[in-house]
Amino acid sequence: MRERRRQPSPTSGTSSALKSPGQTVTHLVLAVFVASAYLFGWRGLMVPSSDGTPTSEGVFMMYVTSLMAVPAVSGYLTVALAHRRNVVTNVRRALLLPQASIILSSLLALLFGYEGLICLVIWVPLGIFMSAMGGLIAYNLKHQHGIIWPAVLALPPALLPIEAKLSFDDSTTRVTSNIVVEAAPSAVWEQVKSVPMIRPDEMPASWVHRMGFPRPLAATLSHEGVQGVRIATFERGLVFEETVTEWMPEEKLAFRIEVDPASVPPEALDEHVVIGGRYFDVLHGTYTLTRTPEGHTLVRLESTFRLSTHINAYAGLWTEAIMDRIQLDILSVIKRRAEKQPAQTGVKAAETRSTLRDVRRST
Repeated sequence: MRERRRQPSPTSGTSSALKSPGQTVTHLVLAVFVASAYLFGWRGLMVPSSDGTPTSEGVFMMYVTSLMAVPAVSGYLTVALAHRRNVVTNVRRALLLPQASIILSSLLALLFGYEGLICLVIWVPLGIFMSAMGGLIAYNLKHQHGIIWPAVLALPPALLPIEAKLSFDDSTTRVTSNIVVEAAPSAVWEQVKSVPMIRPDEMPASWVHRMGFPRPLAATLSHEGVQGVRIATFERGLVFEETVTEWMPEEKLAFRIEVDPASVPPEALDEHVVIGGRYFDVLHGTYTLTRTPEGHTLVRLESTFRLSTHINAYAGLWTEAIMDRIQLDILSVIKRRAEKQPAQTGVKAAETRSTLRDVRRST
């Protein structure tokens, strides 16, 4: 009898490519850890600064290469490694898998103190987007990874020293916040020119404070008029020295802001956002009071700040949002205090009238 040959099953040619769920998870986790290590290693990298001095200050947070190219390469690396084990089977996985590397490396950086929460919150959205784009490129290239891997991995190390030689661009931006106070300008002015200690219940924690920005505490004034000095204090020892440049009672208060970076405690802010430092500074502040037709007061608080990075456009979006939130928090305290003042004044006036009547009766 002739021996029958077994016909190959339709899936026998691909059975070696199929992975058990446990193997798939193992390969995915390995790819994520390798890419996370790649990202994490960049945070301690030493590169020459614009004056040629080796430094690691702000390398990861202030350069286009680190903020965009490194996450993209990380995303590419994650998907390329996983694809070699045939575990990246669709575009959705190629887009989502690199994000795990971004999150894991960020947690490690926070744990080991390489970055503060402020910088990570600002960086993670951009990092997630760029890593997803890198993963998508790797997925579309499929079997060509061996050809272009060296070029992809060498891209950030080649670009970063070149970018580090370039000087930072300075840009100044003005942020304006407004609030309507149901009180006369005279009542509002008393709350603007100096600010007594702010109680915790007067300023509930906003998202800015949860990120790590210190809350304002008080502002004292040395004397009224131009050249008067306001000392604005914040949590964790942050102090602004504000020299009055315009003084128009019940109308306008403008001041020049000076912060000595050396006096800012290390725990006050992230090293990359030290006020008065290399990358960021607050320059001027202005309160403007305008009486409305209803007899209320429109209070406008303007601040001017400087950014000096290679990512001013992106960093500016975050800085404007943060400054606006801080200013609105301050204005909300002024509003609550000024709106209480007329009521308190009315009570005192009633007490005075009652006392006068008692005096007349006794006489």
